[in-house]
Amino acid sequence: MILHLYADHKGYEVEFVTFSGELIALVSVYPTQIRQLEKNEIAKARRIKTA
Repeated sequence: MILHLYADHKGYEVEFVTFSGELIALVSVYPTQIRQLEKNEIAKARRIKTA
């Protein structure tokens, strides 16, 4: 989920969470590092190791 847009859309803060709502990461990214989801895409779930 995008949580914050930096000035002039030069960057975004993106939050990554599990399906249960546990925060995994909060990162800043450039617009070239993300894209809009498309209608015909399938979400993929995978297990991760947490600290």
